[in-house]
Amino acid sequence: GALRFGEVSAAWTAISQSWPGQLHGLDTMSLAQKFACSSLQQLAEICILPRLLGGDSDARIVLAGWSLGARPVYHTAALLELAGHGGTDGGGADLAFALDDRLRTPVPSVVDFTAQRDALITSLHGGTGSLSLEERLSLRLSEVLIRNEPVPRFRSVLCCLEFLCPPPDAQGSAEARGNAWLSLLQEDHVVSPRRTLCYQELEVSLLPDADHFAIGVHHAWDIAQRVRARTAGRGRSARHHS
Repeated sequence: GALRFGEVSAAWTAISQSWPGQLHGLDTMSLAQKFACSSLQQLAEICILPRLLGGDSDARIVLAGWSLGARPVYHTAALLELAGHGGTDGGGADLAFALDDRLRTPVPSVVDFTAQRDALITSLHGGTGSLSLEERLSLRLSEVLIRNEPVPRFRSVLCCLEFLCPPPDAQGSAEARGNAWLSLLQEDHVVSPRRTLCYQELEVSLLPDADHFAIGVHHAWDIAQRVRARTAGRGRSARHHS
């Protein structure tokens, strides 16, 4: 996602303890900075596809993304299909799942990213605007990636499981409700009509006590069990990329 989610994070540890197979992680923002990606589709092409196409062709592949990380998941699924690897019979992924994906395209034209960024800086630093260099780079890169996110051109045949938190203005914990980053997330009336543009088959689950920043930790077991049930009996060893 847009926040740092590497293999040393608490969220990663929680998910890896519940996941029934091999697990690989990608730090979206660090890789986007390293390879100077201007869109999340570029990130999928440069960083994710080579791992998948160069791995075990008999492995079961499950793609997963948290928040902004759900966008390269869709692009990866679409690119696999365009390359002739669509669906399990074509050597593609078996399943995708997304954790609170609230950054959908096409973005409504009324969105003012500059105003959102300024409001976020004010909220985070009490109006001083004194962001660290790393914070400024992450914020600016997030804005670039969202602005340049291409509109979905077709719906992937892959099934996607979506695990949603309540809308940003109804997040469960006090910490989540007070987090300024929630101002960047879309409300239900924006997300819902755009959800079906990416996948032909969707299963949406609302986790009423979850919040955007902890869903991967607090609900790791529930998510892993739901994914395990959906992929059971397909006969290939499990391999997962997020």
